Amino acid sequence: MIRKLFYKILFNKSVKILFSSLSKKRKLQFLLLIILFFVQSVAELLSIGSIIPFITAISRPSVLLEEIQKYELLKNSIYLQTESQLIIISFLLFLFLIISAALIRVIALYANYRISIMSGYEISRSIFEKILYQDISYFYKNDTSQITSFIARKVYLCSSCLMHYFGIINNVIL
Repeated sequence: MIRKLFYKILFNKSVKILFSSLSKKRKLQFLLLIILFFVQSVAELLSIGSIIPFITAISRPSVLLEEIQKYELLKNSIYLQTESQLIIISFLLFLFLIISAALIRVIALYANYRISIMSGYEISRSIFEKILYQDISYFYKNDTSQITSFIARKVYLCSSCLMHYFGIINNVIL
């Protein structure tokens, strides 16, 4: 049931038509956006996974310090000799991972927004060029303000559709 719904959303006919009207540059940008979503999910996973070592460092630093001493690489580190050093290092690492994950999320949201808007611009430009090269009789028959309104509405819908589509993909990956 969920799988069918997922495929229905991902491979929707209108989304296929929308993507077919985009340039190769935009398609490549969307592929890079999906890669960025995977990077974001790894960063989120690391930030969530760093909670347990941080809590362990605060609640039972001696146990964690004994565990660290088992590893040759960390055993000789001058920064991990005392419990207070361990707490500070684990806090800084935890803070770094949380801030990095948040920063990557903001970058992914901005990239999604920017690429979707630019795709809408690209589609509107192609529609406008097609309309512009019509015969003069076309403009006598049709109201230009209605044409402009139509283009604006469709561009907004296309941009919004792409933005939400990639938002869904981002949440599925997360």
